[in-house]
Amino acid sequence: MAKVKRTSKSETIRTYLRTHSNGSPAKVVAELKAQGVEVSRSHVSVIKSKLKGAGSRRGDSRRAGLNGGVRVMKGHQRPQHRSIAALEGRYRKALEARRAELHEQIAELDRKLEYLG
Repeated sequence: MAKVKRTSKSETIRTYLRTHSNGSPAKVVAELKAQGVEVSRSHVSVIKSKLKGAGSRRGDSRRAGLNGGVRVMKGHQRPQHRSIAALEGRYRKALEARRAELHEQIAELDRKLEYLG
């Protein structure tokens, strides 16, 4: 007996959305239910967003101009980490350490120039 090739629910949703691109998830669920395919609205929403190529997902937005590229949850103004002041303190310490290294290198080069000169 030959096997009947069945399409997955996801593929059925994609096929339907390609022909009816403006359908809401509830409408898609109702139409597919009439065809004998049981799917949930959330499943339809996920497939629909993947077909659109949804850009940013929740929690991935960055507001570089407002807070220096600190990760911010959509709809919230507060950064996910402790505070911007804490970041500034860490950056300041790192810059001061780098500055001290550079001063040491310059002093070493001056000693070598004096030796050669």
